[in-house]
This record gives sequence, C-alpha cells and structure tokens, in this order.
Amino acid sequence: MHRKLQYRNIVLLGLGHTNIHVLKMWRMNPIEGANLICVSDFPVATYSGMLPGVLSGQYDPPQMEIDLVRSCAANGARLIVDRAEKVDTERHELRFAERPPLRFDWLSIGVGSRPSMKGVSVDHDATLVPVKPMQTFLKRLQASLSTVDGAVDRSTTISIVGAGAAGIEIACCLHQRLTRVLPDSFNLRIIGGSALGQGLLPSTVSKAREHLENIGVEVIEHQRVTGLRRDTLELDDGRALENDIA
Repeated sequence: MHRKLQYRNIVLLGLGHTNIHVLKMWRMNPIEGANLICVSDFPVATYSGMLPGVLSGQYDPPQMEIDLVRSCAANGARLIVDRAEKVDTERHELRFAERPPLRFDWLSIGVGSRPSMKGVSVDHDATLVPVKPMQTFLKRLQASLSTVDGAVDRSTTISIVGAGAAGIEIACCLHQRLTRVLPDSFNLRIIGGSALGQGLLPSTVSKAREHLENIGVEVIEHQRVTGLRRDTLELDDGRALENDIA
C-alpha cells in the first residue's frame, strides 16, 4: 500500500523584489513535496524603480507592471489575490479579508515598506495621495489632480513629503507630468525632516538642489509635517502653508 505524499505549503506573502525572485527560482529548482503559494493584494506587481519614469512619461504604465497571474502559472505556483489581515503563528495560518484561512509550513513576508503617519493629524477632507500601494497610485493621483484643478482660485500646490533620494526623484518626474496635465500653473514643493538627499554624496545633493531650483521646486528642510488640512499643511515649527495635495 502506497502512502499518500503530504505536501507542505510554502507561502510568499507579498510579491516584491525578493519574493518575485523566489518565484522565478522555483521554476528552475522546485522543492519536492512542497506547494508554492503566492499571496498578493493585487493581480499585478509594480516595479518601483520604474515609477518615476512612468510619472515623467518616459514609460507607459503597463511597462512597470508584472502580471502575477501569468507569472505564477508559468512558474508552477498558485496565486491568491486577497488582503492578508493576520498571521496566526500558533496555528500556522494566514487570515484573509474575504476567504478562509490558509495553512502554511513556511511563510516569507515581503510586503515592502509602508509610510508612517505617526504624529501627523489628517482631516477627513484633506487630499492625501500616498505613493503606496503603487498599483493604484497613478489612478489616485490623477483623480486628485482632476478634483483640485479649477476648484481653487490660485495655482494648485502639491507637496512631496520626504526629501531623500526617492523624494527628489519623484519631485523631478512629477514636475514633468504636471506641466502636461495641469492646464493652469502649479506650485511644487518637497519637505524633509532632515537635510535634502541625506546620505547621498555632497556633489549629488548639490546637483539635485540646483536642478530643483531651476525647475521651480521649493525645498523645505529639517521640518516635519504635523498636520494636513483641506487647504493647508502644518509644520512642526508652527507654520501653516497653502497646500492642495500631499
């Protein structure tokens, strides 16, 4: 009498760079007696390195997307599209918003970083457009721009919170997008809790600062955002700045 093989579940929660690599390697060297199950909030993954280029119009949005349905099928894995809400380590279960729990034997969590709103008060009518989830960022940004444009009797003001390398890149590329999609003038600023481009080479920061100045992007350093209202943004030095989107 043959004994039925008990398959183990290897679960990849989130399909960022690392877990996508595991998925790719699985096809070349699958583990005998194991199932690979991928869990994602969306049926596509977004390559973050291409987002600024999409913002500036260098790439079309589909070029930065990875079709997870096809990728999982091609690499011998199962895909679950749902939002994971809890990891039960005692029962070895992943709990979901819409489906029954999934038992796992090994779990790899690669959901990426999430922006922290700790210490920031946000009114319900403030227009906040977090970059993540990136799968919906462009759609949410365009909807906010469409709502704000023409609704105020002044130039539209957009603030980018975060003045590191990513914030600088987003500012430069968003400026190119805004010159196309906003028929009227706009103001763009970048706000950082530390110095502009902290951790970058001084020469790089100098060039970035010069470019931001040339394209008219205001830079505010060493200030943290403490509040976001309908038409103002508050800093920890007590200032309230005109603002439409952050």
